[in-house]
Amino acid sequence: MAIFYWKGGSSPIGLWSSQGNWSKDAALSVAAGDYPHNATDIAVITNNFADNITEFGEAISIAAFINFGDFEGAQLTAADYTFTVGSASFLGYGTTNSASIIGNCIFSGTDCSNSGTIVGNCIFSNGSDNYGTITGDCIFNGDSSSNSGTITGDCIFRGSSCRNQSGGTINGNCIFNTGGGRNYGTINGDCIFASSSRNFSNGIVNGTIVSKSTNSHLSTSTVNGNAIFHTATGIDTAMTITGSIVPLVPVTATGTIGKRPLDVLGAGI
Repeated sequence: MAIFYWKGGSSPIGLWSSQGNWSKDAALSVAAGDYPHNATDIAVITNNFADNITEFGEAISIAAFINFGDFEGAQLTAADYTFTVGSASFLGYGTTNSASIIGNCIFSGTDCSNSGTIVGNCIFSNGSDNYGTITGDCIFNGDSSSNSGTITGDCIFRGSSCRNQSGGTINGNCIFNTGGGRNYGTINGDCIFASSSRNFSNGIVNGTIVSKSTNSHLSTSTVNGNAIFHTATGIDTAMTITGSIVPLVPVTATGTIGKRPLDVLGAGI
């Protein structure tokens, strides 16, 4: 196993496969004489650099990519070849990816983001965002992490104010665990809204929803599947529901709803 530290600034600047862009030590004082390109290699970014990794020069496959560098701007922009990695971690402030990655990724530095294409599972936390395309499952954790891109897999939104934003599309199933979680985009799978606070907002769910919210759903949400309401009290909903409502509690519908079967706990609706 070899660990390489990105130095940048060599000619050509930004080229991954240029040996002069890499160092053997974190102080960036010892030339590496090589670059990370083996399955056991680890690439590390430690400095606040202005030289983005703009080209791979060849298909790259390594064990791990760790970005601690703090820089407001895109850092991994290479798109000439696919980057295959056991894991990629974006841990510094504002660290971003716009390259194509095969492997699992973590975006946990404040204001980290992805605008590239990732085939793998991802975690977003500390205000990190996805604007790209992810084929895999995702967890949005910590304050204000969100999705504005396209996700093929299942998602969990479990941090405060974690949201599927307007323009965001999730083709899998979703769980919203906190009251601050919101869906403003489109979810093509089923959803569980596990918080007691209103979190449907203005989005679209094309699958079935299950909600335990006790708050009025005075929103423009659209549910094209069935809706199951499960709480200790009744719910007022102004949503548009084209499927059936399964009210395990009394539901007062002020919006547009489809079939309304008998309330299984009471007098019906």
